[in-house]
Amino acid sequence: MFLFTAVVTCNARALGSAQKLRILAAKYNVTSLLVFGDSGVDPGNNNHLPNTWHKGNFLPYGKDFGHSKPTGRFTNGRLSTDFVATALGYRKIIKAYLDRNLMEEDLLHSVRFASGGSGYDDFTANITVSGML
Repeated sequence: MFLFTAVVTCNARALGSAQKLRILAAKYNVTSLLVFGDSGVDPGNNNHLPNTWHKGNFLPYGKDFGHSKPTGRFTNGRLSTDFVATALGYRKIIKAYLDRNLMEEDLLHSVRFASGGSGYDDFTANITVSGML
């Protein structure tokens, strides 16, 4: 999915409009965005994980997002994948899978499983190493 998102994003820039991005998505039958990754695309999943210190739930994170409150995103505002989702005509933001306000209908078009600091977690590192053997 990341690779597809990157390709679609690059193609959309080259084409120059959200409408053309939607055409590409229709051509390749893209019906949802499932986002995996680390802090670069974590929308706040880590806020709900008690055993991590990688959190974005304090200022300046979220300063330019919504009501100027920390969101758990490791940025001031929307993430790159939020812009892709908007261009595809889904929603303005992609919610965190662990968001307490996530509804079943949110899962139809987009959700994020990303977790900040995932590359530093021993469990994640073990999965990566095991997967390569």
